[in-house]
Amino acid sequence: MKSAGPIHPVINVTPLVDVVLVLLVIFMVVTPMMESGLAMDLPGAHHPEEDPKGMDPALISVGPNGELFLDARPVTAEALPGLLANLHEADPNRKVVVQADRATAFGHIRRVFRMGEEATLEGMSLRVSQQDPNREREP
Repeated sequence: MKSAGPIHPVINVTPLVDVVLVLLVIFMVVTPMMESGLAMDLPGAHHPEEDPKGMDPALISVGPNGELFLDARPVTAEALPGLLANLHEADPNRKVVVQADRATAFGHIRRVFRMGEEATLEGMSLRVSQQDPNREREP
């Protein structure tokens, strides 16, 4: 029997590359959703202020039914004032941004601002999106 020479193993990396590319696409799609906490259709404004770069504000999300999220973690209305007071105590200069869906009743949003006032927060703001100039005003 004649030997064909030394055996050279060859690794087929094509399946590995396929899996890595699929995972990359999944992470690219899922990551932006994880940052916002809730999917929001923000109210529009003609000249919204730009989010300052390098600032890490606390984000309070208010859902259409009044559900509350602090930095994408669900919280109760009873716990939120204490959490806001703790945030202010830890860093008095940290800003707080409130975002709410367009369908959220204004009473829910006002309640969050009142909680911030009770926690002696200064500089709470409402996040809005750029309004399309061709879009008609909503009633």
